[in-house]
Amino acid sequence: MLNAEKGGNAVDAFNVYNLEGIEAVVAAAEAQKSPAILQIHPSALKQGGVPLVACCIAAAEQSNVPISVHYDHGISKSDLLQALEAGFDSVMVDGSHLTLGENILYTKSISSLAHVKGLLVEAELGRLSGSEDGLTVEEYEARFTDVA
Repeated sequence: MLNAEKGGNAVDAFNVYNLEGIEAVVAAAEAQKSPAILQIHPSALKQGGVPLVACCIAAAEQSNVPISVHYDHGISKSDLLQALEAGFDSVMVDGSHLTLGENILYTKSISSLAHVKGLLVEAELGRLSGSEDGLTVEEYEARFTDVA
C-alpha cells in the first residue's frame, strides 16, 4: 500500500468466495504485474471458514506480485477479533450501524489491537443505499459522513 501511495497508484480489491475466484484474481494480477487484494466478506468466511483464508494466504505467499488478504466489512467485535488471529493482512471495521461517536470509539478499539499485530485497518463511517452480499440498505437508512 505504501508503494502504491508513493507511486500514485490504486490497488484493486476483489471479494473471493472459493478457490477458483482466488486463482482468477491472482492470475490476473500476475498477468498485469499489478498488486491486488483478496477480500473475504463475513458471509464468505462463514461458508469457507479457515480453509478459504488459508487458500488466500497461500496464494498471496506464492504469487510473484504483492497480494494481501483483507477481512471485509467486519461488523461484530467477535468476528473481528477472530480475523485478527486468522492471518489477514488487514481488516475493515464496519461500524456504520452505530452513531458516529460510537463508531469512532469502536474503530479505535479494534485498530489498537490490529496495529499491535501490524495489520492495516479500513473503517466504514457512512452507509450507502443499495444491496451487497445479501444486505440491503434502503435510501432512507443511508447516512453519509460529513467530512467537516
